[in-house]
Amino acid sequence: MAVTRIGLKRCMALGTFLYFLFFCALALKGWLPVPVVGISSLLLMATWHILYWTPYHVEFAESTSIRRRGDRTSFHILKSSFLDSIDGSHILVVNCFTD
Repeated sequence: MAVTRIGLKRCMALGTFLYFLFFCALALKGWLPVPVVGISSLLLMATWHILYWTPYHVEFAESTSIRRRGDRTSFHILKSSFLDSIDGSHILVVNCFTD
C-alpha cells in the first residue's frame, strides 16, 4: 500500500496535489475533447480519494480508543454520508433550475 511506502503525510500531500490537478483538468474543458477531460478528471478524483481519505480514516480510527473505535468510526461515516447527500441534492437542484 502506498501509505506504508511513502508515509501518511506524504501520501496526503500527494492526494492534495492530485485534487488540485483534478480542477486543472476540469479547467481544460474548452481546449481538450470532453472525453479526455472526463476520463482524466475521473482518474484524478478516484486516485485523490484513495491517497487522501484512506490515510485520514486510518489515522482517525487509530486516535480513538479500541473499545469505542467502531462506534466513533461508524458515526463519522454516517455523518459524512448524510452531509454528502445534502450537498449532492443542493448541487442537483441548483443545476436543474439555473441556466
